[in-house]
Amino acid sequence: MMPRMDGWETCRRIRELTDVPVIFLTAKDDEPDRLQGFRLGADDYISKPFSFPELTARIQAVLRRTRRESKTESKDLLIRGPFCLDRTRKLVTRDGEPLPLTPTEYRLLEVLMERPGIVFSQEQLVTAVWGQEYADATDYIRRYVWHLRKKIEPDPDHPQYLPTERGFGYTFSA
Repeated sequence: MMPRMDGWETCRRIRELTDVPVIFLTAKDDEPDRLQGFRLGADDYISKPFSFPELTARIQAVLRRTRRESKTESKDLLIRGPFCLDRTRKLVTRDGEPLPLTPTEYRLLEVLMERPGIVFSQEQLVTAVWGQEYADATDYIRRYVWHLRKKIEPDPDHPQYLPTERGFGYTFSA
């Protein structure tokens, strides 16, 4: 028995806040109780008495599943400093606020955020964003970088996130 709040309510509140794994460890062994636990978001339900090796194995199984899911999620998210690029939703946020980017600005920022600190030439960026057939159209990149800076930089005239490396190209720094 838990003081002040039962396990059902505890699980309900945890699920409102996070996806952290929840394993019920309880004396309640009836099928309706187990089903209620799973309905509320439990990842596993273990009733007493239990063996310590089984408990350990169940915890390890839940952690393996959680790690696998978080690795999948991390491929869809790029987090660099105050920026979060969500590939699934095609959305970039700065400090949690969505940035109104065009598809081309999004792709340009994605290329730069994938490899922070790496200097990309204008030709490399054109090729990455539009393809090899546009490699000579470097004037477009200058314009898109200018527009992108207006949307992501606190002071676009003195860029801190998307600086120019004179004579070489652009880099992303966060």
